[in-house]
Amino acid sequence: MATLAVLLVAGCASGTDPTDPPARQVEWTAMAESPLGSRGGVLSAWTGEELLLLGGSTSRPCPPGADCVGPSAEQLLTDGAAYDPDTDMWRALADAPQTLQWAVATWTGAELVVVVPALDTEVVQPAATLAYDVAADTWRALPAGPAEFYGRGVWNGSELFFPISETTYGADWALDPATGRWRELSADPFGGSFDRSFTWVDDRFLVTGLPMSDVGGSDGAPYQLAQYRPDTDTWARLPPTAVGFWDPTWFLADGRLVNVRQDAYTAGSDLSLSPGGQLDLATGVWSPVPQTELSGQELYLGCQLPAVGPAGDWIGGGGPILVSLDPPTTTFVDNCAGLTEPQLAVWTGSEILMWGGPDAGYETYLNQGDRWTPPPPS
Repeated sequence: MATLAVLLVAGCASGTDPTDPPARQVEWTAMAESPLGSRGGVLSAWTGEELLLLGGSTSRPCPPGADCVGPSAEQLLTDGAAYDPDTDMWRALADAPQTLQWAVATWTGAELVVVVPALDTEVVQPAATLAYDVAADTWRALPAGPAEFYGRGVWNGSELFFPISETTYGADWALDPATGRWRELSADPFGGSFDRSFTWVDDRFLVTGLPMSDVGGSDGAPYQLAQYRPDTDTWARLPPTAVGFWDPTWFLADGRLVNVRQDAYTAGSDLSLSPGGQLDLATGVWSPVPQTELSGQELYLGCQLPAVGPAGDWIGGGGPILVSLDPPTTTFVDNCAGLTEPQLAVWTGSEILMWGGPDAGYETYLNQGDRWTPPPPS
């Protein structure tokens, strides 16, 4: 299978110092310096023209596997900035009216809607729903949401839907930002599920989830699949996925429901990678997605990008592999430039922008960003 990967653990050519690091295949370009200070937990969104960054905290990064204390009230931030890749320039945004800890942010095409949960622990934070108008650089308040937990928002053109990742956390909710009205969705037909995801397709959602009986399982399992119609608040159960998956990140691409995650989490891992899969929505037929030929060790050494979804020719489901469905191929993102573990990544349509994340020693967060235009698939 075609791939742009460099074999990072392959032997060196004659005359090459074996201690030299392998040559970089992917060359990132540094973004202009951000006006924001170092921070983690930042909210982000791509508007189609700008990358928006909001809030976060100055607490120390938490290393993998560590048990860390959350940020204090003094460490929470409310400022923000927007980056325009066409001009390579930043501009400051109006401060949010309050802290945004554990909030979720969704772009509607006109506003950034931020749903903030109430906190009453080490940090006291009121529940709020806030809408930021990019053109006017102003905030407005909407009625606070009724739930304790919210999943990532999905916009369908008229309402924002907040599916919960696990049904034990509560119900799914929808918000009409024009009226401020919240409504609770009827329960899905799965009878309890986790790793749930909503994908908007024309006039309905396709909803995936794993049964609660699979909690703690180590093998990729087939996902339950259902259809939800918001106009009637009704569900219809569909056949489960034809193969198992390791990751609940799903996308709509070229009339197909797609899961492309190919990853390795530990050095030297011989993990049996998810085959991924795609559902042709016109025919109802499942088929594989293009697979990398790299080993778990090579994938571990690549850039661990956050999921960046479909844009242009490529889909990034998270990790170092980008997938093209047509032509069917993959490409390997072999490095993250100066970012050890990027905090966020977005597609502009032609470029990938990534920003922030911890330094190599997990001592502080970086406030730098990089950009890269992937080559056309071939």
